[in-house]
Amino acid sequence: MTFIKNVLDELIDIFPGQFIHVGGDEAVKDQWQRSPEVQAQMKALGLKTENQMQGWMISELGKYLASKNRRLIGWDEILEGDVPTSATVMSWRGEAGAVEAANKGHDVVMSPAPNLYLDSLQSSAPDEPPGRITFQALEMVYGYEPVRPGVTAQAAAHVLGAQGNAWSEYLATAKQKEHATFPRLSAIAEFTWSPREKRDWKGFVERLQPQMLRYERQGIAAADSAFAVTYALNGTKGDTLRKGAGTLTLSTQTGAGTIRYTTDGSRPTARSRAYAAPIAVKPGQTITAAAFARDGHALARPRSFDATRPALLRATGAAEMVACPKGALGLRVPLVSGQPGDAPAYNVNIFDTCTQAPKMPLDVAQAFTVTVARLPRHYGLAHDYTALREHFAVTEHGELVMRTGGCSGTIAATFPLPDPDTAPNRFTFTGTFARQEGDSDVCLQFTSPLSDPYYTVDTLQLEDTK
Repeated sequence: MTFIKNVLDELIDIFPGQFIHVGGDEAVKDQWQRSPEVQAQMKALGLKTENQMQGWMISELGKYLASKNRRLIGWDEILEGDVPTSATVMSWRGEAGAVEAANKGHDVVMSPAPNLYLDSLQSSAPDEPPGRITFQALEMVYGYEPVRPGVTAQAAAHVLGAQGNAWSEYLATAKQKEHATFPRLSAIAEFTWSPREKRDWKGFVERLQPQMLRYERQGIAAADSAFAVTYALNGTKGDTLRKGAGTLTLSTQTGAGTIRYTTDGSRPTARSRAYAAPIAVKPGQTITAAAFARDGHALARPRSFDATRPALLRATGAAEMVACPKGALGLRVPLVSGQPGDAPAYNVNIFDTCTQAPKMPLDVAQAFTVTVARLPRHYGLAHDYTALREHFAVTEHGELVMRTGGCSGTIAATFPLPDPDTAPNRFTFTGTFARQEGDSDVCLQFTSPLSDPYYTVDTLQLEDTK
């Protein structure tokens, strides 16, 4: 406690702000349970649980900060101990903690996951930087109301405001951090600083368009995800290949501007064809589109839909792969931790090295090349380690097991994985599938030991049999 108070003294000397944040979240108590010193202190204080011990610590630190004319603020776990109402609570584990705290007389700051976690992805586009796969589009952030249902009218005054959090363990570059933060920070500023009746999503979108130009002039790599064109192919890629044609629906999150497109891969301009209804697309084409403002400037950089044959026969870990049964893709992680620049990123379930390529046209092409990516397995899971799924391995470093018809389907191929100490972090396997009727889900499961690095699929590319 003396050490912590000395640290607080240094913070007080440096920072003039009223609040001093002491954390208090995710404090795993196993070491306290095994520590004779901590257990002796609990006995001397008459405390029966480690949560009460944490509450005593927070209370003591709050008293110390009050003696320095400062206020303690901590994450909502501090409510698990007996903390005084002078402690301010920052709610991140949803909103229930904030509602409870405000009604008990604590001041609160709303910063819940996933609503205000700015490391959450903003779209499903393959060019999104790493982060959490809990989509928080700009409109979702703008629509957040800090005073939650359940907070009494009397307690509403205890809601001080809101905070956006951008946890940067996966955001290695300045560009990625700026993409995560802006313009969603503008949305947070508006809903916290504006009366509820003054908030206007359409008006915000209009005002944001020149603001995006200001960001650009200032060298801020603000995300254009809310204005970017996204594509929805009606039917499967296999349908398009079998019929020799398909239709594409184009849209943006905000609906701002006019979408204009080309069909030859060239960059669209304010004079390109305007999108009005789903458009026909043939294998071999590349559709490129962007939304344009009334003055003719592009609201986002152009995005393309690749309808070439190789693209229609491909599934990537950056976009098309989906979770295996009883799992969920939770994180988008880079190939290399702490990379100095942009690197490939993959949507993964860190608890299970298994993903599926949905609806692959195995009647159209049966040869394949699968590119495997080896990622660091460096997650501090604490008690969540029990959720890890280990798959039975028959070779030293495990295998890639491929099944058609989903993860309970027929084993189509098995490839032993190389020694992770000597192999590159991306490598390929090739083979063939048995011809099937129509589309089939392809399950790709890695059986590497949990002590080895994490494996995922970079690309599954079907190829015409030669």
